Amino acid sequence: MEYTWPAGSFEAIGIRAHDASISLKGTDASDIRLESNLSEKHTARFSVERLGDWLWISSGASIKYIQLTLLLPKQKIWPVDLYARNVNFQADGVRARLNLILVKGEVKLNECRGAFSLASGNADVLLKRFSEEAVPEMPPLPDSKRKEKQKSTTKVISASWGKEDWAQWGLDFSEKMVKGLLGQKGGAGQRQGIDIKLARGDLQIEDTDAETYIIRSARSDVQINAGRISNLDLTVIRGDIESYACIPAGDWKIKTHSGDISLTLPSDINARLDAATRHGDIKSVTPLVRVTRQGPEPWHGVRMVGIIGSVPDKNTEVPEIHLSVLRGDIKIETVPVAGKAARETGVRRDVKPSKVLDFYKTPMAVLEALSEGRITVSEAEKILDSLESQETTA
Repeated sequence: MEYTWPAGSFEAIGIRAHDASISLKGTDASDIRLESNLSEKHTARFSVERLGDWLWISSGASIKYIQLTLLLPKQKIWPVDLYARNVNFQADGVRARLNLILVKGEVKLNECRGAFSLASGNADVLLKRFSEEAVPEMPPLPDSKRKEKQKSTTKVISASWGKEDWAQWGLDFSEKMVKGLLGQKGGAGQRQGIDIKLARGDLQIEDTDAETYIIRSARSDVQINAGRISNLDLTVIRGDIESYACIPAGDWKIKTHSGDISLTLPSDINARLDAATRHGDIKSVTPLVRVTRQGPEPWHGVRMVGIIGSVPDKNTEVPEIHLSVLRGDIKIETVPVAGKAARETGVRRDVKPSKVLDFYKTPMAVLEALSEGRITVSEAEKILDSLESQETTA
């Protein structure tokens, strides 16, 4: 079955499916085109209809598996709202605000522009060459479909988390996860940038260019390769986090409760580093200073601060990178070139444990570093407290 409409016929697209393979493709054509593997005999269980400004596509539970390909003109940004039980979702070259709620599945975005929101109980995610673009808000769902979505979202929660999961993570965490998946916190689906909430599943981000990434996951390994991210807020309960040659154009906050953090930064950037772990080691090619006074996280056992690159003066604003681990190690490296070339040609340096530097062993050295803008006032206070503590102990 195939359908074709002029691009101006709809302002948004809603899709509801059970088991499905869904592909969105950007096109230079002026028409929307929908292709499916269904025939006329499935019309009673498969519907394509107009609901206000929405193109609404839905399949009944009796259809065991459906394949949909939707060709979307690149001339406009498409709000797309998808709910599915088990889906293989792929988008190539589309401009869209993608809002996905999945029980489980696989998600791949390639060379897309816009905004992306995902809540899933179990999904592996690949974002490749995704570029953030200002997008309009998702238009209100038709009244009848808004009620259906609330019921469907509740089913997502119950299907995504079994009794063993509730027992392991505890009621407090489970309640927070439910609120997150239900969109009761933070306005999921209407944010600019990327907003991802996973109960489990691995996440891979390659050559991205985005202002904002907000990622929350219970069990995930996260890999970030090349690209540029201005503001990154990443928290994983259990899993390793690796970032290689991605440019921090703004502040980053990376945290895992149980896992390792490996951060490889382009050597030509300027940034402040703040790394802390309670049960683990911190190793860095960039000189760091051990801070004895506890930071914002009271459970930190080892905390170190430092600067990568140079800071021209104390008034210069540079990205701040905060790394936090409860149980695990932190490794900080650099590569000589930034961007995609770093991943292909960069040679990593040997990593060695950080230690208190000799030139920070006197108050005068600290004050000189402060006056030259190599450290901030708060960092100077922490180092001076550390020196005072060492003198008291001695």
